[in-house]
Amino acid sequence: MSYDLFFYKQKESKISTEKICKYLSDNLLPANEENTQWYYENKDTEVYFSMGQNGPDYEFEPEVEIGAIENFDDTNFSFNLNFMRPSFFGYEAFKFVEQFCNDLDLFVLNPQGDREQPYKPTQKEQFDNWNETNLFVSKNHFIEMECCYFSESETNKVWEYNSNRQSIQEKLGEQYFVPKIFFFKTKQTV
Repeated sequence: MSYDLFFYKQKESKISTEKICKYLSDNLLPANEENTQWYYENKDTEVYFSMGQNGPDYEFEPEVEIGAIENFDDTNFSFNLNFMRPSFFGYEAFKFVEQFCNDLDLFVLNPQGDREQPYKPTQKEQFDNWNETNLFVSKNHFIEMECCYFSESETNKVWEYNSNRQSIQEKLGEQYFVPKIFFFKTKQTV
């Protein structure tokens, strides 16, 4: 189960597939040799998500009113973020989505949302939409997946620390080691 977004450009836009691919390759890790999949992974925060270029046989038929997207062209690029993740995954992922759309003048069609045409998303708007479903899915699968959790405020504090770990390390210098915080689940925790 995942949260997917699809990217559109205005009909008169000159943005090319090659320029979108270059932007993704410059900012994310190529996940395949064809440069059709890109992967974001932050080794400090453990946040990850993916972006992809959908092939010509990919069929996404948005459920929108006729004419709702007539002023837009599908770029055939999409974003994917899994559910059942700490909320900070959304903070970090949607910061990138917002920047991607602003830098390339792209618009989002969100099948999970209530808008019928592509629009410019904000980080907060996308986060709120994803997180609402993320919390619902996590709650519904909590027992069957044998999950455990920390509060959102606790995990966000750890994420904030881990996000700044490298800059703290640089300020303190090599004579100190700034560790990453992560959690282990013991057998007794079960």
